[in-house]
Amino acid sequence: MVEKAHRFQEDRNFNALVVEARKFAKKLILITTDWRPWDGKSIMYKPPALYTLLQQMKA
Repeated sequence: MVEKAHRFQEDRNFNALVVEARKFAKKLILITTDWRPWDGKSIMYKPPALYTLLQQMKA
């Protein structure tokens, strides 16, 4: 798990790790505020808004 991954978007070694991680790990989780540098290199998951989750729990 990598938090604030947007800080590493220019690091060539880190980008290589992201691309190669699928060979050695089942999951590499990147937590970032800017998903665009990782588009095409990984699967993006954006959780629903908290309000939506709370409404689903009430139903």
